[in-house]
Amino acid sequence: MKVALINPYVGSATHGRRKGEQLIYNYRRPPLELAYIANLLQKKGVNVKIIDGNIEELSPENAALRAKGSDIVFAATAPYDKWQCPVLH
Repeated sequence: MKVALINPYVGSATHGRRKGEQLIYNYRRPPLELAYIANLLQKKGVNVKIIDGNIEELSPENAALRAKGSDIVFAATAPYDKWQCPVLH
C-alpha cells in the first residue's frame, strides 16, 4: 500500500510577527505530526511519502501531482506549526 501525507502550503499571512496591522507568517517547521504518522505506518509495512508543500511552496495542484499513484492521500488541515504562538520581537 502507498500512502501520501501532505503538509499544505500556507501562502497567505496568518500569524507571526506583527508588522503594522498585518500579521506575517514568518517561520516554517518540518511537519513533525506527519513524520510521526509516517513512522507508525512504515512499521506496519506501508510505503509512505511525505510531501511538504509548505517548504517547497507547492500549489494544491502540484502537491496532488506528487501524490499521484498513492492508494491513500492524507492532507493536514491544521498543521501543528500553524497553532504556535506568534514570534514576539
